[in-house]
Amino acid sequence: MTPTPLRAWVRALLRHATSGVPVDQATRRPVSEAHLSHIEGDIEALIWALGYVWSMRAEYLLSRIHPAASCVLLLLGLPVAAEVLIPHLTWYGLPQHQFGFPEESLRGLAKLAVYIVVTTLVASTTPGSLRRRVFGASVFPFLSLLALFASVAAHRLVDGIAVTDDLSCAAVLLHGLSVGGIVASALVVPTALLYRSTATGIAVLAILPAIAKSAWDDAPRLDTISDLLVFACPFIWSLIVIVLATNLCQRYLRLPPPE
Repeated sequence: MTPTPLRAWVRALLRHATSGVPVDQATRRPVSEAHLSHIEGDIEALIWALGYVWSMRAEYLLSRIHPAASCVLLLLGLPVAAEVLIPHLTWYGLPQHQFGFPEESLRGLAKLAVYIVVTTLVASTTPGSLRRRVFGASVFPFLSLLALFASVAAHRLVDGIAVTDDLSCAAVLLHGLSVGGIVASALVVPTALLYRSTATGIAVLAILPAIAKSAWDDAPRLDTISDLLVFACPFIWSLIVIVLATNLCQRYLRLPPPE
């Protein structure tokens, strides 16, 4: 049967994407074209091909990252985690004695220990080669920082568009869905490309500082069930969207295996 123009363009896209890449990735062309032939709809084939090409190019770029660059990112991630992310999780704005760290040096060692444990956990769960694992661990603090900024920006944007004191269930759900969708959209693509099968867990871990910061900022107002629902709803929706979107990337787009 003669392929449709759209299907022919999709096949040409796959051929073009595999040109100029290393041999080990170029050998995936027969496999990708064979898989493409089993997809019936042209629109579904186009979506799958775009996701496949994008992820393959991302893997190609990841394979070319020098280990020294990952080491630099690891060093830069330490002050980001110690001064911006970790304080929101433990003693952000709180007296030192409440956590048993009377000296700044002990608090610094505790921050370093948390950073090492988290980056080691991320590296051990990142699929692929050792170089890819180290890079995945080195960029994790910046993904968490991205989630923090996205949460603040989403709250300001949504609150600025819909300034209301309406605490009805529909209004709270709509507000939470809007904020959660913005936060999740900032994390889904990078986590899906970098962490693949563990993307959901890594994204949830990355969003924890944003949750903790909001909890501290809203602590004086969390007096009723309604206040707690308004606070928790955006992050509940963030988790829901992250789970659904990462499953979509993994199952529907059928990303190629990491190098």
